[in-house]
Amino acid sequence: MVDKPKGKPPTASDDARASDGNEADKRRDEAVKAADERVEVQKETAK
Repeated sequence: MVDKPKGKPPTASDDARASDGNEADKRRDEAVKAADERVEVQKETAK
């Protein structure tokens, strides 16, 4: 992990990277939920 110089406020790009990470997590969670739903539908139709 890279230490930022003390007393230096976070830059706009630091904030953008943090929010991009949150957005990526949300998109991944949505993709996982959608995949789970598809699996459930496949199980139902296989019966």
